[in-house]
Amino acid sequence: MRKIIFLSLACLMTLCAMAQEINAVRVTHNGTTDWYPFGKNGRIDVTIYEQGNPAVTGGKTYDLSKGNVETAFGTDPLPPIKKAAKNELEARKTEANNRMNQKAMGYEQIEEVQRAKEQGNEKVMLAADAAKIYIDHATNESTIQKEKDNGLNAMEVETQNTLADIQTAIANYKARMKNNIDDIAKDAKDTINARGVYITVEDEAINKIDQAVATAEANIDNATSENDVNNAINTAQDKINQQLAYVQDYYEKLQDAKQAANVDVDKAAANAEAAINKAAEGYGNIETVKHVVVTYQTQLSSVKDKAQLSINAETNLDGVGQLKENTIKQIKNDIQSKAEKEIQDAIQEFSGWQQQAINEVEQTAATAKEKINGLGVDESAKSEAKADIDNIAHTATATINAATSKDAIDNAKTEAIAEIYNVVQNLKDMWISVRENMTVGNYGTLCWKYDLTAIDGAELYTIAGIENGRIVLEEVLANETQAGAGYVIRATAKSLRVKNGDQYTDTPLDAAECNGLQGTFVEIVEYNAGDSGNKLEGNYIVYQNEWRKCGVMVGLRANSAYLIMNYVPGSAPAQAPGRRYISMPLPNSTPTSLGQWNKDKGQKTYKVIESGQFRIVKDNKMYNAQGTLIN
Repeated sequence: MRKIIFLSLACLMTLCAMAQEINAVRVTHNGTTDWYPFGKNGRIDVTIYEQGNPAVTGGKTYDLSKGNVETAFGTDPLPPIKKAAKNELEARKTEANNRMNQKAMGYEQIEEVQRAKEQGNEKVMLAADAAKIYIDHATNESTIQKEKDNGLNAMEVETQNTLADIQTAIANYKARMKNNIDDIAKDAKDTINARGVYITVEDEAINKIDQAVATAEANIDNATSENDVNNAINTAQDKINQQLAYVQDYYEKLQDAKQAANVDVDKAAANAEAAINKAAEGYGNIETVKHVVVTYQTQLSSVKDKAQLSINAETNLDGVGQLKENTIKQIKNDIQSKAEKEIQDAIQEFSGWQQQAINEVEQTAATAKEKINGLGVDESAKSEAKADIDNIAHTATATINAATSKDAIDNAKTEAIAEIYNVVQNLKDMWISVRENMTVGNYGTLCWKYDLTAIDGAELYTIAGIENGRIVLEEVLANETQAGAGYVIRATAKSLRVKNGDQYTDTPLDAAECNGLQGTFVEIVEYNAGDSGNKLEGNYIVYQNEWRKCGVMVGLRANSAYLIMNYVPGSAPAQAPGRRYISMPLPNSTPTSLGQWNKDKGQKTYKVIESGQFRIVKDNKMYNAQGTLIN
């Protein structure tokens, strides 16, 4: 362990005995003798310390009179050697400063670099100063050389450490600069990402930014000065700014394109809506047309809203244009054109429904009026009923034309047809007077063009056959009658009234179908003498409550019947429960003359079973054919 000796000179006494000035003292300790200058006459205290340990490990005060202290008189022989050593240290300090300055050259404005250099200079200077102190205290040449070498080594270590510190400071500075450019690039990329532009545009810009950053970092790594670093950063910043400007320009164009596309889509939708409303003009209240309009307007609104959402979310300029074109085409072709066609189809279909309903009403009215023509009521009642039907049809046509739904059309048509049927039915339900001035209990005949729903004032019978020499009659209910059939009637009142059914015929049924009764709708006029083909001749009619055989000059009123015996069954069916049989005498085989020829007047006088005048009953009142109230 090297020991350091510090000398303290205390002028405690004056060495008067010494005639010469003492410039140095040689102290011998542990076999080593060194020179120590100590000033003028005085006493030196020598204290020995262990190196690096401030605690005193031993110490003595030496007196010049002691034998272990040698004195020398004159000049110290070591100063030139010390001076040369210190000059070498100084030269090395300058060289170290130059090396550190060279290392830090170009980074004069970088505080961390300059601080490392300054701290290195200071450390080198301290190392040099410490070595000089040791050299100053050296008492022999070997010690001077050793302390010089120690100083040079210490200075080199500090120089190398400082060079490394400077390099680290430069590296740290470059790292900060690279971090700065990375941060700038990150902010730029975040800004680009936030713009939401087309991914290709975004990726291209970000790739160029990454390339600029990579180039800048490489240039920073290779930089030999702060100026090189700044140039690398500025170049990268310019390229980043270029990409920001490019993306911003693309973004602004994109926003302008979106706004223009939305305006065009709005305009197309408004035009389509106007066209749809135009197509439905005048028919907007029709249910089917309204349904088409509402359906396509809803679809139009949905397509427009979805398109604008897509446009607003689009990041590609070309995509915005394509979305706009596709949407406008969809609005025109898939919505407007289809809506116009469907509206036209709905109008035509609705008009068809209307016309068909009107035709059905008119056809029903025509059929009803034809049916009225065949009803056995007076003409005034027919005219009134026809006028009612015309009014019903006219009202129905107006209602159908004003209808807004198929249900309304069908309801108007159905209601009109029902009303028309009611008019006919009411006319049919009228009581029609068939016979007047009948004798209660007497028999007669009836042949009617209609079947009957009701009869008042008489009982109806068919010919059942012959039994025990009498004609057997079987009662028939009114609702069991057949149009055009001949029937035997028995008066239960003075007047006979009927109600017509729906069955109608223009031709009476043959006698063969009615067991011998042959009906007639028209009056049979008697034939003149000598005429042939009298249909009544040889046949039988009911006269004075008996069957009478007709001669040549006998007539028969309309809506009556006569009996052709050849078609009467030879026997009557057995009576059955619920049947009513009434026997009448067999026809008198002797022809009965009911009229005679008046040769003088050129006329014939005859007895004809007169036709009864029809009477029409309405509201329980009796009218004649002219509509005049009778009673």
